[in-house]
Amino acid sequence: MLNPTRRVVEALLEPEGARDAVDDVILAVDEACSNVIRHAFPGGAGSYVLRAHIDDATIDLEIEDNGVGVDVGTIDLHAPVDWEATSGRGLSMIRQLMTSVEIESSTPPGGTRLRMRKQFVS
Repeated sequence: MLNPTRRVVEALLEPEGARDAVDDVILAVDEACSNVIRHAFPGGAGSYVLRAHIDDATIDLEIEDNGVGVDVGTIDLHAPVDWEATSGRGLSMIRQLMTSVEIESSTPPGGTRLRMRKQFVS
């Protein structure tokens, strides 16, 4: 399911000369989309949108879902990554891979928006 997303991100970055950033961005997008699939829709169906914008030596990504939302007050993007844990390390890993990360939960009916930026050498 995430393979097409990986291929699109790679296709966006390759022409920009961002080969050094491709693996980090793909892993961050994979983690973010996996989090949406795993946590946003406990009742089953839902949808999310991935937006990407490349400008000079920066890629901006936004992943927005229409799920249950999160309590952003409980999220510490600066917590150390427990690499031995089998879950719960996705956002910390994303933070380490990307140049900047922001997360917000929408007002009712719910949903979450994750913004990520990666600066790269072109």
